[in-house]
Amino acid sequence: MRKMFKKFVRQEKGSMFAEIAFALPMLVMVLFGTVEMSRYVLVNMKVDRVANTMADLVSRAPQITQTDVNDYFFAVEHVLRPFKMEEDGTVIISSITGEDSTNARIQWQRQGAGTLAASSHIGQDGQLATLPGDFTLKQGENVILVEVYYNFEPFVAGDIRAATQIYRHAVFRPRINNLQVVN
Repeated sequence: MRKMFKKFVRQEKGSMFAEIAFALPMLVMVLFGTVEMSRYVLVNMKVDRVANTMADLVSRAPQITQTDVNDYFFAVEHVLRPFKMEEDGTVIISSITGEDSTNARIQWQRQGAGTLAASSHIGQDGQLATLPGDFTLKQGENVILVEVYYNFEPFVAGDIRAATQIYRHAVFRPRINNLQVVN
């Protein structure tokens, strides 16, 4: 009996398969984690790019119409590729003007490019604006503030990492005229 046990312990056939059986699940988890983290970093960069691109496009216009705004919302899908904005995100464009040294008012606000229900962090159309950080406006000064909301849902690791709402904003000054009205 002892001889058979020693012979069995010295046997090396099949040991590689046992090692692979232990290592393979760990390698697959690392692979899926890398893919998921790469997607998360990419979507963060894309959402940031959407906010900056939209603010830049709106601030370049000498005047703005509702058709222009709709065209800008249409462009979001192209900037965000390969991700979809339809149900997972929305963009809010606001024109804000300083009333005095402490208050700023939202002159107009438009939401589109997706159907996600979200409300602006800075306030609603016609209300006093809650500006980000220590940002202030002088009386009569106008800025375009774009907010982007996007719900990121993990592809593979849904049980490990919960869905996250990504929020980015960008502030640009209109280059030619104050954009206080949408024609």
